[in-house]
Amino acid sequence: NSTNNISSTPSPSNPTTNPSPNLSTNSAPATTTQPASPVNNTSSISRDAAVDVVKQWLAYKQVLMAPPYSKQLGSDLLVGKAYRDNVDKSSEPCSSSDSDDCLSSVDWLKKYNAQYSFGVQRIDTVNRFESSGDTGTIFVTVTEYRTLHKTGGRKTSSGGTKQARYDLKYENGKVKIAD
Repeated sequence: NSTNNISSTPSPSNPTTNPSPNLSTNSAPATTTQPASPVNNTSSISRDAAVDVVKQWLAYKQVLMAPPYSKQLGSDLLVGKAYRDNVDKSSEPCSSSDSDDCLSSVDWLKKYNAQYSFGVQRIDTVNRFESSGDTGTIFVTVTEYRTLHKTGGRKTSSGGTKQARYDLKYENGKVKIAD
């Protein structure tokens, strides 16, 4: 599993903290929201495809984490835990006594009429990349600045540069973030 959670929204148990790695190999912010390009060899994930899906995730968060909370690309970029934590947990049972623990990040934002805005989002460096079969892991240094806007005009800004790990999976012809 990852050393950093890819969720960029508040966790239900801690609504104002949000670890959020996000990436780009150059200093320009990611701007594309197209699904990750498939890799030519279905038995492994290329470094370029891994970097591309992370850049796309960074860009996608800008439309996922603010009205109208567009979930359409979620299944093109995320799978498994990453999808459930960020986009939709409704398909899994929840036994928590705190109903907020049963919400994805985007559903938490919608419930509390909150949203994120993003400033800088980039991958500063790719530190390491590993791939085997239909899985891979990319370790990157990411810079991201974001502001959580809550009801009543309250704002909480956070961000900076940090090390991030993304676990990847090749599924249905695309590289996706799994955790």
